[in-house]
Amino acid sequence: MGLLLVGFGPGADPFLGLRVGASSGEVESALRGARLEVDATSVQPGALRDGLVRTGLLEAIHRADATPRSMEGGLDPAAFSRLRAGQADGARYTVAESPRGVDFVLVRVKVPVDPSRDNRDGWSRDRLHRLQEALRAFGGFALRTAKQDRYENRFEWKGKGRGGRVFVRYVPEDDELVALLY
Repeated sequence: MGLLLVGFGPGADPFLGLRVGASSGEVESALRGARLEVDATSVQPGALRDGLVRTGLLEAIHRADATPRSMEGGLDPAAFSRLRAGQADGARYTVAESPRGVDFVLVRVKVPVDPSRDNRDGWSRDRLHRLQEALRAFGGFALRTAKQDRYENRFEWKGKGRGGRVFVRYVPEDDELVALLY
């Protein structure tokens, strides 16, 4: 029996079936189907700043090098005309929409690890295997290593699919995968 990533059943789509450019109707349908409790917000300047930082969306966009630029070269606020944040089955989601449709889908999900099995350095083979199993949920995006540490431990991946790109990062402090579809 394979390990299930918290929030995803076998064969489940980590991005709820959403794609870059999806309409508001498609987003509403996907979120309803996932039984996601959502706060939908037409973004005001203060709310935009709060929503981007609080959800981790701004950090993920920066790490993925996916910052939408305005004609003046700064951050394009139109890419965040509407932010929807919610959670279901242990996964936290943020969807950013522009007038063109979905620009970003962020999902944050815990990797189910047992810290009691770690060595003194906070690592174990079991933790590595659980991380590898969790990454299989993103297998349809042909992920390739984007960053690794000096010991060749991979912690960031990039891929393509569904009309966009995907960035996945493992955050060991939180035992969490952060994935961005853009």
